[in-house]
Amino acid sequence: MAINDIFEAKSVNVQEVFTTKSPFYFIPAYQRQYSWNEPKLKKLFEDICHGYYLLKQIKDNVTFIGSIILINDRENKSVLPENKKGLPTLVLTVIDGQQRLTSLLILLSVLYERLVRLYSQYKFDDDNENEYLLKNLLLSTIDELRKTFTELPSGGSPENASHWYPRMTRAYSDIWDRDKPQYRSPIACHLTEFGKWARKSYSSLTSPSTHPQDQANGDNEKSLSKSKKKKGCLYDISSNMKNVENRGALVDAFNHFSKYLDEFDKFAINGSDETEAFDIPSSSTSSVFLLPTQR
Repeated sequence: MAINDIFEAKSVNVQEVFTTKSPFYFIPAYQRQYSWNEPKLKKLFEDICHGYYLLKQIKDNVTFIGSIILINDRENKSVLPENKKGLPTLVLTVIDGQQRLTSLLILLSVLYERLVRLYSQYKFDDDNENEYLLKNLLLSTIDELRKTFTELPSGGSPENASHWYPRMTRAYSDIWDRDKPQYRSPIACHLTEFGKWARKSYSSLTSPSTHPQDQANGDNEKSLSKSKKKKGCLYDISSNMKNVENRGALVDAFNHFSKYLDEFDKFAINGSDETEAFDIPSSSTSSVFLLPTQR
């Protein structure tokens, strides 16, 4: 039997990794807990910044940001504890690359929060064609991003929060199930809680009667008052993860990525093509958001 009969390698972008064909990711018990530190997080962010910089110069440029190895266990024998009735349609077991996948999910949640904040703070002039196009592009991007964190399986009720499945779970710590879900791992808890906030914030963006900053902490008047005084992160990850064990690395990653975006924004606003805050390599062969995968 040839190796190609077992493994198929292909290059895909991040959107395809998390939303196309609705994949869900399962982390086996032998995989270590999420533990990426700041140097690794910063290197990932630098690679993405460099890919963005090159993409402005070369339309079809791509930047390689890592590889993952996945198994499409069609019978879901590797998913433990067994709960085949409640599993998503497509579950991919992560053999290698779970640290990178988890980091990307955290980064995408930071990006989502940032875009919601920018959208809510900017007063668009719908009579201006460019601003109208920008407004719709930003809203459509936010809409696509919110599908990254949780998804509603066929037959689920959008009004029932437990029916929304997190994009990634770990063996024994988590169980995908509409009736008796169990999410105790840091990544599953983060995706579940952030998914709730993402749905509420998106609803507030599309409703003229509410404001996304009102949704940040559940107290409309108090939250709005705070937001006027301080233009900080709308999503309080520390509060939402305070009862989750082994949450430290994930919370740190969220805060690090938020800090990197602050620094990137600072130099981008000043007109710098390559942000001075990061050591962006000079390689001319890169690819933005590209991951070769195997199944």
